[in-house]
Amino acid sequence: MYRKLFLLVFTCLYCFTCIKGQGLELRAGMNLSSYLHTEGARPKVGANVGVMGDIRLSRYFHLQPGLMLNGRGASTQEYVGMKGKITGYWLDIPVYASFRIPCSENTAVRVGFGPYYGVGLFGKTSVTKGDVSVSINTFGDVDHSIVPGGEVAVRQDFGVGIEAGVEHKRYLVVLNYMQGCTDNLAGEGSKNFLLSLSVGYKFRL
Repeated sequence: MYRKLFLLVFTCLYCFTCIKGQGLELRAGMNLSSYLHTEGARPKVGANVGVMGDIRLSRYFHLQPGLMLNGRGASTQEYVGMKGKITGYWLDIPVYASFRIPCSENTAVRVGFGPYYGVGLFGKTSVTKGDVSVSINTFGDVDHSIVPGGEVAVRQDFGVGIEAGVEHKRYLVVLNYMQGCTDNLAGEGSKNFLLSLSVGYKFRL
């Protein structure tokens, strides 16, 4: 899996270097994430950092592939008989169609949407089950007596995202929502969701 991930990341980075005359956005911000259709799951605060390409196809239409590292998870009151906090760090690879609405010479409103593919890289989950408290790998093999199915979260995710923001000269503020379409927590029909607020700076290549 890591070999395929490396090739995918390498391909994205290579594409970025080939986009002469276009833009590259560095972004960082805060996340609010949890799981849908999971009883007892409460939102958890995290962070994001990454880079988004900005390929101008016309005055109003841009294509934006990216690599974003997102902190996700949830606090759980009750999940398959346990309580705790789920924390994971994901490399999300979105490809957004982005529409720009010029407001002035240096300012524009942007709206984008598209699919993303996510890979869980690492994370820790604190679990309390009865009188036993342990810290386990979010994406690794776990004792079946602690977590039915042997893992807390499924490592791969696929979903859709939508974002809206404002850019002024080379600065931008973006609000982004990402909704997973695959079952993410083992043993549940759960779905990832992530709401993030990021600021960024655009470089011209």
